[in-house]
Amino acid sequence: MESNTFETVEISSLIEEIGTNFPLINEVFSIIEPMNIKAPVGLGIDTKRDDIIVTFNNLINRTKYISQIGTLLTALKSYFQVPVDIEFACDGSNLYLLQCRQQSYFGIDTKPEPIPKNIPADDILFTARKHVSNAIVPNIAYIVYVDPKKYGESSYLSELEDVARAIGYLNRILPKKTFVLMGPGRWGTRDDIRLGVKVAYSDINNTAMLIEIAQNKNGYVPELSFGTHFFQDLVESNIFYLPLYPEDSSVNYNYEFFEKAPNTLERFLEQYSHISHILKVINIREISYGRILRILMNSDEEQAVAFLSQDIVEESTSSNSNIINLAESQTWRLRMAEAFVNTINASKFNIEGVYLTGSVFYENAMPDSDIDFLILMHANNEMKDDFLLWAEGWNASLSSINYNRTGIRKEKLLDITIIDDIDFEQSQYFQELLNPLMHKSKKLL
Repeated sequence: MESNTFETVEISSLIEEIGTNFPLINEVFSIIEPMNIKAPVGLGIDTKRDDIIVTFNNLINRTKYISQIGTLLTALKSYFQVPVDIEFACDGSNLYLLQCRQQSYFGIDTKPEPIPKNIPADDILFTARKHVSNAIVPNIAYIVYVDPKKYGESSYLSELEDVARAIGYLNRILPKKTFVLMGPGRWGTRDDIRLGVKVAYSDINNTAMLIEIAQNKNGYVPELSFGTHFFQDLVESNIFYLPLYPEDSSVNYNYEFFEKAPNTLERFLEQYSHISHILKVINIREISYGRILRILMNSDEEQAVAFLSQDIVEESTSSNSNIINLAESQTWRLRMAEAFVNTINASKFNIEGVYLTGSVFYENAMPDSDIDFLILMHANNEMKDDFLLWAEGWNASLSSINYNRTGIRKEKLLDITIIDDIDFEQSQYFQELLNPLMHKSKKLL
């Protein structure tokens, strides 16, 4: 209370200080005897005489705690029509409900995905055979890769701290659920930063998958967290988890791919070029002729495989198909926006920047939504007309695809606004739209 901060205190030290004044001491603790652990009875615990350990035996077996919590959960489930998770507090006499939210169903209805036996060896990036759940992680466009060897070899604490900061920025820059995070040891470690990348959940919450690599270092294989640092958050956000053991003789791990794949980190974060030997952003489509990464996981077979594949219309498996169907329109539009921008010849049309705005930027696009772009161009009217004529080919193609996918006919799927410096200087609207601090657009080029 004096420092206005939370502190971690050993139970033994706390008992030594406050003794029998510990709230519900006889319900929380049991007494350690030479051949037994005994629940307190009679006069109960004497902290000066007894050696005690936390068991909650009496709380569970001799109070109404379990039945009260059960009644509370049943009542909330009946009211909200879904099972719930709760947070509560108890002062010894009263039970206080602090928080209530819908229980996560991640993985419950997910059926095992058969692992194909005929994947070309050159297309496989890695396989796994330990701690595998059921999942399909499709259409991954980027791998954010922390090189375990280079991370462990770094002599500078500042470099390792910058790796964590850069990942936080990439988490906000890269399109949601289109990238996976791969790194050594424990993601989110709270201890020695060399045990893993020291990130918070807000630094990784947009990834599709969290992968921990247990790679031998000087004869020692690091202990993994198995996602425990972020477990509830990962479950609620449908972020999959997988541990990798590259030295395991029963698995494949494509060292050459991760070592030689071009690094596009500076394209996104030029200011972090000094850690590009540790942190890589691998653009899957650029190095695989337009393909993407798919990860299949099957707990029955205790196998997982990550491999290069043709782009397909599919969402990560989840028990909530309604959410998937709604998200699919947004995901497809974002993917098409990126593909369109990647084909623009900026130098030919004197384009300074291409910005994504509107519903796709705000991640609420529907099947009838268009894709809004604001383009800053230094060109005459003839050049602007040439660009729009070129873009019309994309527009017609995407409109046709959208119609075949949704049955909704929309002649103008690409909504393009072209401005120059004068338009920008004279319009507060354009200034706010392109101001990164206002978070109203995203620069794609």
